Amino acid sequence: MKQTTGAVAFILFAGVFLASNPAAAQFSVEAEVGTMVDDNVNNNSLRLSDRIVSAGLQAGYDWVTDRTNTTLQYNGGYNYFTLVPGRSNQVHGGGVSFAQLFGNDEETLWNAAASYSVRTDREEFTFYDNTAFMASSTLKHQFSAMFIGRAGYTLRLMRFPNLASFDHAEHQLFIQGSTFLPSHTTIIGQIDLGMKLYSTPNEDTTAAAAGRGRRSSALSSPGVTQLTGSVRIGQSLFEQTGLSVAGGYQLNLRKDTRYLGSTSGLIADDEIFDDHYGYEGPQASLMLTQILPWDIKARLSGTWQRRTYSTQPAFDDAGTQLAAHRLDTRSAVNLTVTVPVPALRCTIGLAYDRIWNASNDPFYAYTNNAFTVQLSFP
Repeated sequence: MKQTTGAVAFILFAGVFLASNPAAAQFSVEAEVGTMVDDNVNNNSLRLSDRIVSAGLQAGYDWVTDRTNTTLQYNGGYNYFTLVPGRSNQVHGGGVSFAQLFGNDEETLWNAAASYSVRTDREEFTFYDNTAFMASSTLKHQFSAMFIGRAGYTLRLMRFPNLASFDHAEHQLFIQGSTFLPSHTTIIGQIDLGMKLYSTPNEDTTAAAAGRGRRSSALSSPGVTQLTGSVRIGQSLFEQTGLSVAGGYQLNLRKDTRYLGSTSGLIADDEIFDDHYGYEGPQASLMLTQILPWDIKARLSGTWQRRTYSTQPAFDDAGTQLAAHRLDTRSAVNLTVTVPVPALRCTIGLAYDRIWNASNDPFYAYTNNAFTVQLSFP
């Protein structure tokens, strides 16, 4: 409660301070409402389906000068699960961002942002309740007409009031270079270094997790250090058609597991929160974008990932261990169409998602189909 009160006070103070700035100000509001039919909402072999109704609101106030842009914003969202209402959740947050141009030709742009959000779940899913603080800083510089460089840092602090064992801090660094060729080709290379550090040691001192080629003490707080490299190539094929191809690899330089004691034994963090720190391996993607008459946009994309969960074994349905490491091959396609409706000052969005996940653990061998319809204002 003290954290929430402090964050609200900070946002209100920032609003009063910025309101006294003589710069030009602009208020904006965006809202969306939609529904998604998902035939495998948990992404596993149990294949539990649901219909999710969602609503979101974003409001912002901008102060603009010749070289700066300051924004105070609110973001809120609610997801209602029709068949299993206990999974319903809501998120509310606020933040402030600042952008400053430097240089005689305004070739350098600095961005800084801070935000705070609160997520609330229902019934048996309240262990997902969390508060999140995020602060970031990025620097972008145009070295020439053909090359732009970017670098940045993000800090994220996560707190789970009903599952304090998963409180953690996340640090992310990145460096990126973009080249623009006369052939209407864009090449973007990026390196990311991420670190996820839990706040407390594992509860069970006998459950020390293995790092890469060594054992780590359970008395030290577990964490993950991940290095990712990627390359994306974008090509304009025709006046209204674009193609993008990307490939990359993520490698866990350090991987310790957070264990949670339960009546069923020890549960690993990767089984509860399936984020990208849980696995490593190659990935690739392909995306085709087409602008149609009346500003209709169609986008078809496909992704492929080979995921190695180095600290999560594979088991059969009876609980017998099959392999020391869980290995997944995940393929997915997405088709999105957005249709502007100027007469109603809104946009209709339609989407279809299909996932194929092959795994040496039968519980995680599944397919998933999801259909989404969304109405956005303005």
